[in-house]
Amino acid sequence: MHHWASIQRDGRGPAVEIPTSTIVRALAVQPATGYRSLLNVDEWLRTKQAREALGSTRPMVASDTTLLRSMETLETDGIRMALRCAAMEARNVETEPTRRASAPARQRQTVSC
Repeated sequence: MHHWASIQRDGRGPAVEIPTSTIVRALAVQPATGYRSLLNVDEWLRTKQAREALGSTRPMVASDTTLLRSMETLETDGIRMALRCAAMEARNVETEPTRRASAPARQRQTVSC
């Protein structure tokens, strides 16, 4: 996850206090934890656990408004590539143990992950 978060870009400009990679990793928490809103993510971002998980030294990692500002200008190509690779890796993990030696391998889409 850290690699994919580090290559994401948004349009907030170069002089930002919170890196885009931190925003992306914070946003990934929402579906992973079942938080139902950005407000729930915002509340988590104010905790010590969030600072430790995201490697932030700021008193509050980010706010819901910072997340929204970044999301408005987030470049979607990098996100799409990360999701495509994650899905391909998940399919590989699912099919490898059950694949029989005599069964032909499925043709896989070639994406550089």
